[in-house]
Amino acid sequence: MARRANQRDRGAIHDRRTGVLLARKNPPLAHIFTAIPLTAPDYPGSQLPGMNFPTEYANAFAVHLENLYPGLPLPSREPQTVQLEGSRYRLVNPTGGDMPMGGNGELWLPWQDDEESVGVEAVMPDPDGVPDVNGFSEAQLRALEQQIDQRRADEARLRESDKTLDRKKPEWVEFREGRQERLTAQQQADRDRAAGGDAE
Repeated sequence: MARRANQRDRGAIHDRRTGVLLARKNPPLAHIFTAIPLTAPDYPGSQLPGMNFPTEYANAFAVHLENLYPGLPLPSREPQTVQLEGSRYRLVNPTGGDMPMGGNGELWLPWQDDEESVGVEAVMPDPDGVPDVNGFSEAQLRALEQQIDQRRADEARLRESDKTLDRKKPEWVEFREGRQERLTAQQQADRDRAAGGDAE
């Protein structure tokens, strides 16, 4: 029995403190993200090809699924009765429980880090616009620090990308401007010759 459990964890990397699965070589559930059936309600009867995720995405989704439903078996034709373990983490919204989910800094935090309901209460800003962090728990402070670090990293990447942009004009613009200058000079020369001929 122990040997089977070891086989299941083969290639798995867990966080020692929380037990969260961080990565797994060839996750067993990754193949379910292959040839996902698609439908086109606007075009009944049309056949769309199945959607395939890149390997990296499929592996990440499989690890996430395994953290949410540890012990989830592989698909089978036969009915299965399984005993799932508890989820290893849960979604937390540090910007306040009344804010909608989706791009507002949500985090998947281990249950050990979420014992004090991180983000359930909305963060009320002080009159100067800075939130009062005196009442924050350690988990809330960690979540806020992660948001700040992510924001700084994003801004640094933007600054670097601005530096690497080539400010030089595209070749076709230089060609067009050069051609326009040559044409203008040629036209001026033609006018000068015509004016000189009229004067004679």
